[in-house]
Amino acid sequence: LKALKELMRSLVQLQDELLFQFPETHYLIDGKKSKVDSDEEIPSDDDDDEMERKNLKMRKNNRPRKRKLEIKDYPEFMAKRFADFQTYRNSTLQKWHDKTKLTGKIGKTFAGSERSILMQIEQIMMDKERLRRRTQTKRSLYSILGKPQQDSAPLPEPVLDETKEVQTEGKSNFQLKELDEEIFDDDDFYHQLLRELIERKTTSLDPNDQVAMGRQWLAIQKLRSKIKKKVDTKASKGRKVRYHVHSKLVSFMAPIGHSTMNDEARTELYQSLFGQTKPSEVERI
Repeated sequence: LKALKELMRSLVQLQDELLFQFPETHYLIDGKKSKVDSDEEIPSDDDDDEMERKNLKMRKNNRPRKRKLEIKDYPEFMAKRFADFQTYRNSTLQKWHDKTKLTGKIGKTFAGSERSILMQIEQIMMDKERLRRRTQTKRSLYSILGKPQQDSAPLPEPVLDETKEVQTEGKSNFQLKELDEEIFDDDDFYHQLLRELIERKTTSLDPNDQVAMGRQWLAIQKLRSKIKKKVDTKASKGRKVRYHVHSKLVSFMAPIGHSTMNDEARTELYQSLFGQTKPSEVERI
């Protein structure tokens, strides 16, 4: 019982530290709600970051010490903490959903996306047992830490005389055998997102408009080949010297002269150009 109490206390302390480090959630710990920052705010520099860290440390030191909870008090405490965090969670989900919401004309296929994101999540979470089973189904070949590697049994080969329904049932039964409560597999979630993205990129266009289809195809290719650029954040505001290394000279050698003038004639020519030759010497030449 003592070990369980220490474990619960450590988990609550870890949660307090994580919530207090984020400016928008530390009010859940000290009860003081911070001002809402504007989306157009310019990021602060190093001095402002250092001041923010000092203020955060000061507020952390001034936090009132909480009394030690007993085992029977943790359910009520966690329920209250979840209710307080739910407001921030819903507002954050709605804000980012509004930012990423589809603009323009939406087809009938995506009529459900017009509903609130909170309503969609609530409807999906109604069948939690089904979602839990989907996340515990192993859909690809990978090794699980802490378990000995075993050769996966091959899929049963389909028989030509059987119908498609029988084949589908066999594959489903095979996947049900791969259930593991110790894993979390969300491959199907990302596959669904990819399918929806491709459908939105292709079905919203007029198939007779070849120009629009070509532009859309180029946009999809650009999206696939897009690579996140590596940006050095410390190279701004003159904090890092920028320079370009010149390439090495290849096959470099001194010029070879092919002129028919000798050195004396060349010297006399240059002297006459800059007025160093006297008139008498010019007449003599």
